[in-house]
Amino acid sequence: MILMAILTGVGIILSVSFVNHFFFHHQKAGKDYPIIGSLDGAVVAAAPEIPSEVCEMLASADVEIGATIAKANCAACHQFENEVHGQGPHLVGLIGRATGSTDFGGYSSALKSFGGEWSQDTLNQFLYKPSSYVPGTAMNFAGWDNSKTRQRANVIAYLYSMSGAELPECPVADDAAEG
Repeated sequence: MILMAILTGVGIILSVSFVNHFFFHHQKAGKDYPIIGSLDGAVVAAAPEIPSEVCEMLASADVEIGATIAKANCAACHQFENEVHGQGPHLVGLIGRATGSTDFGGYSSALKSFGGEWSQDTLNQFLYKPSSYVPGTAMNFAGWDNSKTRQRANVIAYLYSMSGAELPECPVADDAAEG
């Protein structure tokens, strides 16, 4: 009887582990970046190299693919279609909203005091690696690195569409403006 209880327990643990691995994509944390100073007592790390082509990719981003990616990776914590908070704040009307500004009670002090608004640029940097962009954030997401630039662009386009905001145009390089 004891052996049966042990085997049942092991079976349950293995089943939960399998289901967790199958349904939830776990990403390994990226490399740590060197500390370059502090901002009001918060440690600030050197920013990783984030590709500027996200702006160009937004022009051809696919909102539907962005919705699929966001719902698969973010819906466990965030709501997209109603202003109800989950484990994380809702993302309705995110574009142009001040960071850490909804009535969600679980914001980290780092995000509440970060300042600024959510935009194409802030989302690109945050989704690249939240813990580097806002050191001390409570968001438990490793980020989408340079190999996932298209993925970030599609999700950003989706968030813009959910906010009823138009994607800003990319700045024109001086070379292109002259030629």
